[in-house]
Amino acid sequence: MAKVWDTMMSALVGSNPQAFLDLVLPGSSFVKHHRNKLGISERQPDAIIQARHPIDKEFLIDREWLERRFSHMHEILRESPAYQWILDEGIEEGIQRGIQQGVQRGREEGREEGMQQGVLAMQQAAINMVIARFAELESLARARITILGDLERLQHLIIDLSIVHSPEEMKWVLLAIDADA
Repeated sequence: MAKVWDTMMSALVGSNPQAFLDLVLPGSSFVKHHRNKLGISERQPDAIIQARHPIDKEFLIDREWLERRFSHMHEILRESPAYQWILDEGIEEGIQRGIQQGVQRGREEGREEGMQQGVLAMQQAAINMVIARFAELESLARARITILGDLERLQHLIIDLSIVHSPEEMKWVLLAIDADA
């Protein structure tokens, strides 16, 4: 594997693999290993290293050139075990992230659906209260109560409906329902 890497590095940057590594992978353990191998101290700033191992300015500027050079070595890199490990790790992280997002989205949808079911149940309970006490007001109750979509307002309405004593009071409570309030 080391010979493949050395061959690849020679093809990419000619006779100056250390300068290339410093440019592409600063601070990596691989770079540190090769710094030691070339006798370059980690304390030396990159400017000194580049002065000691000059890089062609065209190499620093020409991205297309770099992409062309990498495309020649792409298959070698893809076949390496390290590439497969990194790829597998990325896939696993993507799957985990997707699962977490799916669970979160499912919870949010579940909450919304639960709230909607709660609203429908409270509306039906309020309508049933009106029907049980004053059946002649059923159509008015259905028309007015179904416009409410807030659980708290429905709870207050049920309390108001439970203390009504006459059909006139019930009608007044139902007519006082305002969807915007």
